[in-house]
Amino acid sequence: MPYRKPYADQQFGEYLLTADKTKLDLNYLYNLLCVPSRYSSGLPPERFPLIVKNSVCFCVYYQGKQVGFSRVITDFSEFASLWDVFY
Repeated sequence: MPYRKPYADQQFGEYLLTADKTKLDLNYLYNLLCVPSRYSSGLPPERFPLIVKNSVCFCVYYQGKQVGFSRVITDFSEFASLWDVFY
């Protein structure tokens, strides 16, 4: 299935809210969310792109720099769960 951006970008002054996964810095996100810490179990790096691919992701950029992220796991019908929120 080809990539499809599910929501239109929204601009708020110098902030951009987007669901465009092509803009994600996966290395930055992996290091922030998955490197072992007291909050993380240490997800292997090769699995992280698959997790992002199978989620609806939202990012916030300020002056072109990623400053926020969240992802939603959903069946697109009745269930949605919000995960990995940071700003």
